[in-house]
Amino acid sequence: MEHRPRSGAGENMGWLLGAILIALGAVALANQFLNFNFNDLVWALLFGGVGVAFFSLSLRSPANWWAMIPGYVFLFVGGVILLGRLGLHGDGMGIFVLCAIGFPFLYVFVRDRRHWWALIPAYVMFAVSGIITLAHYNLHGGIIGSYVMFAIAFPFFIVYLLNRTNWWALIPAGILSVIGAGIMVASFQFILPIVLIGVGVAILFIQFGRKGHSTQAELPKTGPEADKPRI
Repeated sequence: MEHRPRSGAGENMGWLLGAILIALGAVALANQFLNFNFNDLVWALLFGGVGVAFFSLSLRSPANWWAMIPGYVFLFVGGVILLGRLGLHGDGMGIFVLCAIGFPFLYVFVRDRRHWWALIPAYVMFAVSGIITLAHYNLHGGIIGSYVMFAIAFPFFIVYLLNRTNWWALIPAGILSVIGAGIMVASFQFILPIVLIGVGVAILFIQFGRKGHSTQAELPKTGPEADKPRI
């Protein structure tokens, strides 16, 4: 019986390392003999290319799942270098880094819903990036405070919606939501009058609807009264 040689992880790793070393050597030669400007853009492309190579290795076989880790790291570093080259610094870079940390955890959950724990660090990273975004645009402090309260309350609402027996989750969710709404109202005094006007208009519409419905219900449908003309 003929046995065909199998390409294991070691062989695949050898191909990948060989390609990476050739790319590094080519860039080094270009830098020495051609006076090549080895700037940030080239570094970004180099790290990105190595990341793509690792990802392609992971896609070839499920056994090469480990290659996604260095692939993502190389792509992340390349992205940081490229964004810095394009002038993204400070808060913008912080938002990118936090989201980049959160996406792998989100991918873990999407790939296998049993790993629900991965949503916790992913949500934390995205929520903190939202705070940095609001602070970057110098929004009112009440907006940031309300955002924090609602961001903490949101997971408790999800816990209740996924399983209605977890009614206890409504307690912290409700308390935090009320605090967030209170901060918003206290920060923007015009919100409360607008809310009161809106509720009053809604009540009036409901009352008019009930009055029309009750008037139609009181009209006789049979007998002499029903035959009389109505204006």
